[in-house]
Amino acid sequence: MHQPTFESTARAALTLLVAGLVVTAGLPGVAAGVAASADSTPIQDCRTIDEAGEYVLAGDLTASDDCLDVTADGVTIDGAGYSIAGNGSGTAISAAGVDELTVSNVTVTNWSTGVSLRDVTDARVAETVVDSASLGVAIDDGAKDVTLADSEIRNGSLGVRIHDDVSDVAIADTEFTALTGMGVDLRGADSRVVNSTFDATGGAAVRVTGDEVLIANNSVQDTVGGVDVADAAAVTVRANTFDDVQGSSIHVGGIGDVEVPRNRPAPNFRGGGVVLHPMLPSGMAELSYGGLSDAVDDTGTTTRRYVDVTLLSPTPPEPVRIVDNVVRDSRGNGIVAVNTTAVVVAENHVVRSRDGVRIVGGSDAELTNNTAVSNRDDGITIAASADATLVNNTVVKNADDGVYVTGDGVVVMGTLARNNNDDGVDVHNGTLASIRDNRLLKNSDDGLYLRFVLNGTVELNSIHGNVDDGVDLRGVTGTVVSNNSICWNDHHEFVARNGTNKTTVANNSC
Repeated sequence: MHQPTFESTARAALTLLVAGLVVTAGLPGVAAGVAASADSTPIQDCRTIDEAGEYVLAGDLTASDDCLDVTADGVTIDGAGYSIAGNGSGTAISAAGVDELTVSNVTVTNWSTGVSLRDVTDARVAETVVDSASLGVAIDDGAKDVTLADSEIRNGSLGVRIHDDVSDVAIADTEFTALTGMGVDLRGADSRVVNSTFDATGGAAVRVTGDEVLIANNSVQDTVGGVDVADAAAVTVRANTFDDVQGSSIHVGGIGDVEVPRNRPAPNFRGGGVVLHPMLPSGMAELSYGGLSDAVDDTGTTTRRYVDVTLLSPTPPEPVRIVDNVVRDSRGNGIVAVNTTAVVVAENHVVRSRDGVRIVGGSDAELTNNTAVSNRDDGITIAASADATLVNNTVVKNADDGVYVTGDGVVVMGTLARNNNDDGVDVHNGTLASIRDNRLLKNSDDGLYLRFVLNGTVELNSIHGNVDDGVDLRGVTGTVVSNNSICWNDHHEFVARNGTNKTTVANNSC
């Protein structure tokens, strides 16, 4: 047997190295214009692809109408780094009614639609750039199991449109830049947008109207709106970063068809009964008692009263979850939920926005472990929303109140409200408020301010070093204030006025 010599071994190694370089040169994204594999079909002109197989662009293409139309299953289109240029009309790459489609490593420029996928199953678009298209990628007509990954959509109008009859779409590791409209219009269900970036879009980064959607680990900057969820259930918005968003960074709108009113107890007023129209919108409704806008309660005090009316869906949908996001410098509110049921807002960090977190209408919101710092208005606002629960939140150095609440059944517990420019916690026009085990420290007005609260509970709070009163009650009825540590406040430790009655105050010293 011939024994290899050092010289022959070196020659063999060099041969393998050269072969490896040749193979590497043919990989997508490394170089354009290399020879296709023997089993592939070169694409030299715009055409219909009606047979399965691998197709590779042999050079740049230009068209005045549609370019590549796929009508067969099992097609792979490799752009080999080349481009397909249009004149502002038509579609660069389209497929309808096919399975197992892959499009990769291509740039499409100046089209009405960059890529159109209609009624497709198991389709993947990867390493693709869509530049200057009115619509980057359209996914319509019952398509499912579609992936857009490692791609870029830029300098156009709308990035991606996912129709409401589409499901199982994944958008991952994709950049949306300099669009005049939205980044992603996601109407379909069971879909996700993850690990993507949105920069300078003229509309929201992502608008969601489909159920069972995940929006996670995205970066959103300088957009007109961040993530907007409307009339959708079981949506999770998690671990995204928002910077310099015009408007709200995260906005959730509740599901419609709200029919059943919930009426809260009211004080024992003298006068006629109260009738609420069943379609009265959620909000604070000023009521008249016995035909008068002002009413006299059972102590003879004339006060103006309000009642919170929250309209509830008979069958609450699966809640939306807003978790672990970072919101900075929103030009509107940081996180907003309007007329939702059981929305979860947890472990978010919101700074330098209008309100840090704002819940309007609806019911059963859960806010836990959020941080709201240096916002231009309140740290957290609960506006005309029933049965909100706020646990272990931190609200510091906000320009107005740390926590501001109107609505019934609110629970504020374990909250640190410190160095806010108005009150630490301000609750008014509601029943059954529970303020328990909070630290309300060094706020520029009152530590705790209650106005027109009925049957509330204030217990086990530390209320220290506030510039005005520790606890200020005005027009409060049937409320217990007990076992709190209230001291070192500049004006009064505790004050009750403006018709406060039937209130129990006990054991509130340091």
